[in-house]
Amino acid sequence: MATIPTFEALLLEIHQSLDLVPYSSKVKDKFANLGMRNKNHQEMMADVCGAIFNSLGMDAAACRDAVRGMSEWEGYHKAVELNTWTSNADQRQVVWHLLGYCYVPNLARRIAFWNLDGAFDKGMPGGAFWFLPHVNVTTGTMELPVPHVVDWLIDLLDSSIGKAGVGAGSPGASNTDKDSIVRNLYNWKNASLPRVNSINDYFSDGAKLVFEGVFELAEDLAEQVKFDAALAFVQSRDLSADDLRDQIPMTQPGRLEAVMDKSATDDEKQIFVQALLTRYARPSMAMIRQRLRVARMVQDGYIRLLKFLCPGVQATCTDPSQNKLLQLTGIFGTIYNLTIDAWKNSDTREEEDILFESRLAPWDKADIFLSILPSIKNESHLPVAELLTRRFAKLAEGDALQDLVALDMHTATPLIASKCRRIKEEYEENIRLQRLLERVRTASPWRTLLGEASYAVVSHVAQSTSLPVKTRLLAIQRLRELAATPAEIVGASVMELGELLNCRHTSKSNDMQQRVEALLAGAEASAGYATWKAPLLQYRAKHLLAQNAFDDAAKLMRAALDACNDGNFGTLRGEVARDAFAIEVANLGLIPGNHEKYHRNMLAYGMFQNQVTSLEDTAICVSDYFWDKLYQPYSGTERVQPLSKNQSQAFIQEALPIIIEGRWDALKVWMKHHAKTFRQGTIREVRSNSVLMAWLKLQGDLAKQLPILRAAASSDLLGEISKVEKLVAHWRHAIHLLAEAWPKQVNIADFKGQTPLMMVADASDEQLMLAFLTAGADVNAQDYLGRTALHAAVTARSKNCVSTLLTHQADTSKGTYDEANTAFHTAVRMGYADIVALVMEHHAHLAAMENSFHQTPLELAKKILIDLPGFRNMMATQYRRSIGSKQEFDQIIAMLTDAARDEQLGERENSR
Repeated sequence: MATIPTFEALLLEIHQSLDLVPYSSKVKDKFANLGMRNKNHQEMMADVCGAIFNSLGMDAAACRDAVRGMSEWEGYHKAVELNTWTSNADQRQVVWHLLGYCYVPNLARRIAFWNLDGAFDKGMPGGAFWFLPHVNVTTGTMELPVPHVVDWLIDLLDSSIGKAGVGAGSPGASNTDKDSIVRNLYNWKNASLPRVNSINDYFSDGAKLVFEGVFELAEDLAEQVKFDAALAFVQSRDLSADDLRDQIPMTQPGRLEAVMDKSATDDEKQIFVQALLTRYARPSMAMIRQRLRVARMVQDGYIRLLKFLCPGVQATCTDPSQNKLLQLTGIFGTIYNLTIDAWKNSDTREEEDILFESRLAPWDKADIFLSILPSIKNESHLPVAELLTRRFAKLAEGDALQDLVALDMHTATPLIASKCRRIKEEYEENIRLQRLLERVRTASPWRTLLGEASYAVVSHVAQSTSLPVKTRLLAIQRLRELAATPAEIVGASVMELGELLNCRHTSKSNDMQQRVEALLAGAEASAGYATWKAPLLQYRAKHLLAQNAFDDAAKLMRAALDACNDGNFGTLRGEVARDAFAIEVANLGLIPGNHEKYHRNMLAYGMFQNQVTSLEDTAICVSDYFWDKLYQPYSGTERVQPLSKNQSQAFIQEALPIIIEGRWDALKVWMKHHAKTFRQGTIREVRSNSVLMAWLKLQGDLAKQLPILRAAASSDLLGEISKVEKLVAHWRHAIHLLAEAWPKQVNIADFKGQTPLMMVADASDEQLMLAFLTAGADVNAQDYLGRTALHAAVTARSKNCVSTLLTHQADTSKGTYDEANTAFHTAVRMGYADIVALVMEHHAHLAAMENSFHQTPLELAKKILIDLPGFRNMMATQYRRSIGSKQEFDQIIAMLTDAARDEQLGERENSR
C-alpha cells in the first residue's frame, strides 16, 4: 500500500535538490507527516519556502506570485488527496499516476502562464526545454539541464574560457585559481552535479569573467550598421541558418535563409538583430547562479526520481519504454506548447481556454489531462480523484508502470485503443450504477443486485447513503458473492461494520456485539487484512468502546491513526483523529501537548468543512460528539456517565439550594465536606474548570440574561425576575466566600488559560476583582492567546478595573503571542479614548511600543481609520465587540501624536 505525498514532502524534495542546508531525518519526517506542533510547523514551512525562494534568487514580487500559486496548488492537491483511496497500489504506482495525471500537466500550464508576458529564461538557446532532461532529436543523445546551462555559459565565454577566473578583489579569490572554474564547468558538463557552494563561489557578484562570446551593440548605431554587425558575428561563429534555428526564435522555414542572404525585409532584419542581442547578451552573475541552481535542482530530482521509479535505468537512457520519465517530459512539452499556442491565437481568456481544450485528444481529455481541463477547473479534483481511485483499485503491488503516452508511431495505435477501451468500460460502469440505483429503489433490491456482476458497481450501491440500510446490507451480501480476492472479501466486511457501528439505528439487535466480533475476527485472520488495517483498527476500537473498555479503545484508535500512514483513505485519517481526540478528552480534559496532533490531522483531513476552530474549541466539540454519537454501548452494557457529572451534581445541584437561601454557614460546611474537589483543582471535563471558574461562568451567564428578561417580562412576572436577581447577588457572595476559603482557586486557569481574574475583568466586576487580588490572584497571568486581565479590562472598557489592575502593578509590556499587542494596543484598537488616556497617564512609554507588525499604537490607529466602517463590521461579526466612534479615534490619534512630538522634543533637549 502507499500514500499520496503531502505538500510538505514535495517541498522537502525541492529543498534537497537545491542542495540547501539539510534538516535531520527526524525533523523532515515530522514536518512531512504532521508530527509538529502547529506553530513549529508554520515556522518550518516559512523557513523551507524562504530558503527555496532565496536560493532561486526570487525578488519580492516573484515570491508573492509563488506563494499564491503554491497556495492554490496546495488546495487542489489536498482536495484530490481527501477523495482518493490508494487500495493495493504500491508507492511507485501512486507517484507515477500523480506525476502523469496531476503534477506534470499542471506544472506545464503554470510555467507556460509565467512565460506569456515574456520568457523567464531569455538568452538560453531556443528549440528545447533547457531546464528538463530531453533527447536531442538530431544526435539522439540525452541532454541534461546542467550540461545545457554549462554549454550556454561556455558559448558566451567563447575563446576566453582559458582566461576565466575570479577577480582579485572577489570573495573567492584566495582559494580559487583561474583554471579551476574551467575544470569544474567541464566536470559539470559531464554530469557531475555542482554543489551550491561551488556555484556561489565561482559566480559571486564580485567574479570577473571575460565574456568574449557575447554580442553587444551601441544603441545609437544605424539599423543597417547593427544588421551588418549581426551578420559578422554570426559568420565569426560559423553559424548556419540550421544552427541558428536552435538558438533564436526564428524557426519558420526560409526565414533565416532570407536574413542570411540579405533579402529579408527591414523589419525581419531588426527582429534578427534583437534576437541575437537577447540570445548572446552578457549575463549577470545572479542570472548564472539562478540558472545553474534551477538546472541542478531539476537534474538531481530527475536522477533520484528515476532511481525510484525505474531502478537500474541509467540517467542517460533515451528509451522511453525503459526511462519512463521521458514520457513525463513529453507531456510537459505538449501542454506547454498548446498553452502558448492557444494564447497567441486568442483574444480573450475564454477563447484561449476553449481553444486549448479543443486541441486535446478526446482520449486524453478523459484521462491524463482531466486535471487541467478549463471547462471543469473549479471541480476537477473530484473526477480526478474518482479516476485515480478506480485505477489504484485495479493495481496490485509490483505491477509494471503503465505507459501514459505513445512511445513512437508503432505504439500509438495500441495505446490509444487501450485508453479508449478503459474509458468506455468506466463509462459503462457509471451508466450501470445509475440504472442499478434507480432499480433497487423501485423493484426487488435483491433480484436487481443479482443482475450485476461488477464488484465495483455493487460496492457503490453498498455505500450509497441515499438508500435504506436494508438495501445497503443486501448489497454487501452480494459483494461477498462477487469478491474474487481476500481484500475484496474484507472490504465487504468493512462496509458491514460501518453499518453496524456508525449508524444509529432505531432498534439495535441483541446479537450486534457478537456479529461485530465475528466480522472483526474474520477480517483480522484474512490475507486481505493489510489493505483495510486502518478502518479495521478504528472499528475494533469502537467495538471495545461499546463494551466500556475506554483505555483499550484509546490505544487502538491511536494505532488506527498510525496505520493511516500506510495508505491513502480519503478523509478516514481525519475521522480517526477525531475519534481518538474524543475518547481522550471525554474524561481527562484537554492536554494541548498530547492532543494537538489530533487537531492537526482533523485540520488536514477534511474535518472542518466551513470554519476552522481552535484546538480548545475543537476539544469541546469532540467531547460533545463523544457522549452524543461516538459512545454507543451495546445492549446489556451499562452506559457510563461522564466523570464530571457526579462532580457537577455536587458543586451545582447540592450547593444551589444553599446559595439560593443564603445559608452561608451551611455553605462553608459544604465547602469543607468537598475539600477533595477543591484541592484537585479542576473538574474532570474538557473545559478543565475549577469550581470557582464554573460558578463564575454560571453567574456570568445569569447576569447577562437579566437585562433581556427584564425587557421581555410582563408585570405579573416581575416577582420571578426579582428571584433571579436575588440568585445572582447570592451567587456573587458565594464566589466571595469560595475565594476566601480556597484562595488557590483564584489562580487555576481553564483549558484556554483563562483565570477567574480575567473573567471578572471582562465582566467589569471591580468588586470581585478586588476580592481575587486580595486572595492572591496573579495579575499578569496570560491565556492561550497571551492576553492578560488588563487586556480583558481594557476590552470591557472598565476604567475602574483598568485603574485597579494598574495600581496592583499589572505588567503593561505583556503582549499577545501572535500579534504582540499590549493592552495599550488593544485600547487603541477598540477606539476607547478614555482608556487610552488613563493608561498613558500611568505609562506614557507604551505609545512607542511596536507589535509584531512593527506598528506603534499611533500607526495602528491610523490604519484602522482608513476603513473604519469595515473594521467596525469585522469586530462586530467576528468578535461581537463594539468599538469607539470616529471622534474617539481622532482623539486617540491626537493624543498619540502629541506624545510622539513631546518625546522628540525631549530627545532633542537631552542631546543638547
